Amino acid sequence: MKFFLFILALGGLLCAGCPHHAIDDTPTIERVYAEEVLPVKRVVMFQNGVAYIERRGKFLGDELVMRVRPSQIQDILKSVTVVDFSGGRANSLAMPVDVSSQRALAELPKLELGHGSLGAILRALRGAEVHLVTDDGTFQGRMVGIDDIGTAEKGQQISILDESGTVRIIPVDEVEALKIMDTTLANGLVKGLDISLGQEAWRSVELKVFLNKDANPNRDLLVSYLVEMPTWKSSYRLVLEKQNEPLLQGWAVIDNVSGADWKDVKLTLTTGSPVSFHYNLYTPRFVARPDLTPYHTLGIAPPVAESTLAAAPPPPPKRDYSRLYKEGEKKKRGGFGGRSRRARPASKTAALGDGAAFDVEEYAPEEPEMGMDALYDSMRVQAKTQKVGSLYRFDLEDPMTVPNRSSTMIALINTRIPGKAIYSYNPQSGVPAAVKHPFRAVAISNQAGSVLEPGPMAIIRNGQYVGEGLIQRIEKGQDSYISYALDTAVNVTASTSSGHEVAGLVKISRGVIQTKSFSIYRHNYEVQASKEDGEAIPLMVSIPKRSGWEVQAEGGKKESETAASLYYSMPVKPGEKTKLEIKEKYPTFNSYRILDHGAQQALMLYIQAKDSDQKIIAQLKPLVDKVRKLSDTNAKIRTLERKRSDLQQRASEIRSNLKLLKKSRNVKLKKEQQARLMQVDRKLSKLTDQLVSLRDNAAQYKVELSTLVEKLEIKF
Repeated sequence: MKFFLFILALGGLLCAGCPHHAIDDTPTIERVYAEEVLPVKRVVMFQNGVAYIERRGKFLGDELVMRVRPSQIQDILKSVTVVDFSGGRANSLAMPVDVSSQRALAELPKLELGHGSLGAILRALRGAEVHLVTDDGTFQGRMVGIDDIGTAEKGQQISILDESGTVRIIPVDEVEALKIMDTTLANGLVKGLDISLGQEAWRSVELKVFLNKDANPNRDLLVSYLVEMPTWKSSYRLVLEKQNEPLLQGWAVIDNVSGADWKDVKLTLTTGSPVSFHYNLYTPRFVARPDLTPYHTLGIAPPVAESTLAAAPPPPPKRDYSRLYKEGEKKKRGGFGGRSRRARPASKTAALGDGAAFDVEEYAPEEPEMGMDALYDSMRVQAKTQKVGSLYRFDLEDPMTVPNRSSTMIALINTRIPGKAIYSYNPQSGVPAAVKHPFRAVAISNQAGSVLEPGPMAIIRNGQYVGEGLIQRIEKGQDSYISYALDTAVNVTASTSSGHEVAGLVKISRGVIQTKSFSIYRHNYEVQASKEDGEAIPLMVSIPKRSGWEVQAEGGKKESETAASLYYSMPVKPGEKTKLEIKEKYPTFNSYRILDHGAQQALMLYIQAKDSDQKIIAQLKPLVDKVRKLSDTNAKIRTLERKRSDLQQRASEIRSNLKLLKKSRNVKLKKEQQARLMQVDRKLSKLTDQLVSLRDNAAQYKVELSTLVEKLEIKF
């Protein structure tokens, strides 16, 4: 039993039950198939996994049939457009309903197909009218059941109720054929087997487009839609030659798996990834309704949260046939691809008029080399580049032919761009030797006129293949560094260190001094290249880009930056050592009272700096004088405290000696020790008096400093 889904929004709204679709006495024109009368005329390939297909052609008829794969239907239903340029319109589009296998099986008679045994199917036919053919004849009746009689010799037996009411017992092993007399059951068995096989996944589906019959049956129809398609891939070649700008050549590799041949189609390739997603409009959507039968109390389910889908991809750009290559460019350049055949070797001999021959090896022309000019002239770009919003598109000038299930290469880029050979130091590349040695690389600026999509890039230098790199997406005008080979003739020693630096004063306000200091992080590089194998080209290093950090370089210069990295270059001199230091500074701010040591240190640093403002220094002079006096006084206090500590230690030692000599008869020694102790005590007393005086002075200076700083309001 076949069901059809009708979509009634393709040019006119017409329901299946309207009089227009009633029995029509006009002659019916046979259906036509799209692959026969509507060839593919235009293809736009995107980078988001879909392609825009246009079919156009003329035919006679009112019904168009398109055979498509089931996997293509969802995208087609989202995007299909039908236009009849002869004045007609599309009334509806019909296709078989895609009922899920589980639901389809549930709607069929319960035939237990998953078990796969004859006994299981026979049990499912209990009550059905069947016709059996056995060795003893034919029997017809209703299936009563199938029983296991318990012995291996006889196995199972079937019970049949015939018209006379007799139950006949027939061994299963004697049954040669069984016919299901109920047509519904028989069709259900066939359909169930189809579903179990999963044939709907590989059998083509027929989409029928019904056109209005009151129009001219001579149709000029255009049908467009989106289908899933592999993304087109990029491949590049970069040619380096002496001091010339590098030559960049690029190709696109496209795969046609659309199910139709592309013959003389207009092909467009689009960069970027417009929004695209799966949305099932093919499978019927059944609403899960609550069962209100009062078996139990039914709770209310919470509402489903709403979400907003992203916008659908924009329609393909309009065709523009006005952009053609200059004839001069066409005549100048050769055929596709740049992979030209090698010149044939010169002949060793030349024939004379009388049949003799002479050796002309010395006159044979030299075989041409694969230089930059030869590669440039051997390739003709097959597409024109145009920017559409934030995307770029490549419109092929000449029609392309790509058979179904085949691939082809298309030349997109053939231009010189700014660039140079460099070394690139990348110890995080995953190559163990890259910790000590840099890569050979090329620094380029994308001036090719469009974005460069990700892909491999072969590097040719001075006519020789030297390696290959892999690029990520490079925006128009963006710089990039492409590594292609490790160079062990150059050694790099890298190290890092960190520290702290006081920068100076920020402001003085209400007795508080605010200072600025820096956290320092240094990257040091030392490079030595072999005198014989090294090359005098820049070496590029990168450091992480950190927000808020100031960066200074000594021994090199900044070349470029990205959102995540900063790139610096340093010279490489074969046979010599070169150094680069990159210093990162992160500012921090601290607030001190004038009596804190940090504040006093910051004031003295500002006074001693050569670039300090003299007017501010004059304002700070009374404060600085007090700071100096306080600093000198504190220094004297620290010195005297060290001396007093030494004397106290000495006095303690003398007292210990006197304690030991208490019972001694050596009076002279006792007197000497007592004299020494008295001398030390006198010095301690004097030092104590000096310390008291100095501490009084220091306290006075602190009060005066506090008074002075309270009156100052200075911004530096």
